[in-house]
Amino acid sequence: GFAPPNGEALYRFLRSQGFSDNLIIRSALVKQSYNENKYYDFFRNRIIFPIRSLDGNVVSFGGREISGRDEPKYINLSETDLYKKSRILYGLWEGKDSIRDKKYAIRVEGYRDPLRCFQCGIKNVVATCGTALTIEQANIIRRFAPEVIIVYDADPAGISAALRATGVLLKAGLSVKAVVLPNSKDPDEFLLSHSIEEWHYLIEKAPTFFSFYIHQNKEKMKDPRGKINILGELFHLISTIEENSLKEEYLREISTELKISYWSVLSDYEQFLKNNFRVKQEAVSEEKKNISFDDACFIMGLISQPGLREQAKIFFEEYPLPEGIIGKVISYLLKEENTDPRLIEDPEVAGIVTKVLLSNFEPDNLSKVVEERLKKIRMDFLDNEINKIIGEIREAERVQNKEKLKTLLEKQKTLLHERNKLIS
Repeated sequence: GFAPPNGEALYRFLRSQGFSDNLIIRSALVKQSYNENKYYDFFRNRIIFPIRSLDGNVVSFGGREISGRDEPKYINLSETDLYKKSRILYGLWEGKDSIRDKKYAIRVEGYRDPLRCFQCGIKNVVATCGTALTIEQANIIRRFAPEVIIVYDADPAGISAALRATGVLLKAGLSVKAVVLPNSKDPDEFLLSHSIEEWHYLIEKAPTFFSFYIHQNKEKMKDPRGKINILGELFHLISTIEENSLKEEYLREISTELKISYWSVLSDYEQFLKNNFRVKQEAVSEEKKNISFDDACFIMGLISQPGLREQAKIFFEEYPLPEGIIGKVISYLLKEENTDPRLIEDPEVAGIVTKVLLSNFEPDNLSKVVEERLKKIRMDFLDNEINKIIGEIREAERVQNKEKLKTLLEKQKTLLHERNKLIS
């Protein structure tokens, strides 16, 4: 809807319909001036967005400024007997069936983002109404889906807000993933200039918030003090989770991302709890040569089962080896039959092989472990190639090279098809 600029249109209409001044004021749609005989509409010269409760009733409104002169850009009605901001999510009533069907909700900001998503057929979206996410809202989302994907701004304020929201969602028992759209665009801007396929691609490959947060702070992580702060923030999030199995899963993920052994990360986390939620300096001092638990399992599979080693050898003829020490170890194991660390010339490779052989673990299904690791490497490769092509497509569009654009779009379609086959 639209609120006229004169400031009295709604008040006069409501009075003409027989509503008393007292009831009109209680609705928050009209304000009373210091001069008690003067009333004015709360929304003036703004586009109006109705806000519905979970049962579909309109309980409030938001308004967006359209002249470019007035601030703030968005305003919301204050709370009333019917409208409690902490319990309402914009778009939830309209999108609840889609959220239930897809088993995840996408959290965006403002009013235009959900509307643009709906126009593009993306209905599993919700937004808060000018407030930080609350535990009541998180619990409502959990009634419809077990997972939330946060789409937010990449600036420090946006990342800080996402960190707080993630803590609330995890506490409610939801799993959380995160996405920042290219060139810091919001969903409204992105969907106006990109295809729906590109949106779905970004949403489908959204990492968990833990992986995402580490990647967003990779520059800070180079400094020991920065790494301490980031670990402390992630450990604090994990401490809000009730299920021990989920805590273990996220700690393993942190170990994989930081290339630190799971046992060291677990020890650091336990120490963090004992030290009143503080991470000590020595908690991040482990050598970079350590590898994650998943990589250790993968190496164990290559060492102990020749058939898996042959499978990996064929795979890496087509796909590049991982970077870093894990790539060096895999390269050695695929070329050499000998796995006795005492006979391995490269000390780094020998050290990793020794650690794996001396560890007291061996997963029940090593073939499954190797298969999943190769699948992830293949997925990462495809994601890399798709991202490169997206950049080339934008450049071809910019210079209006239609022939090249057609070739790139076909290549992108082939890669997306290959990636979708991996997921299904």
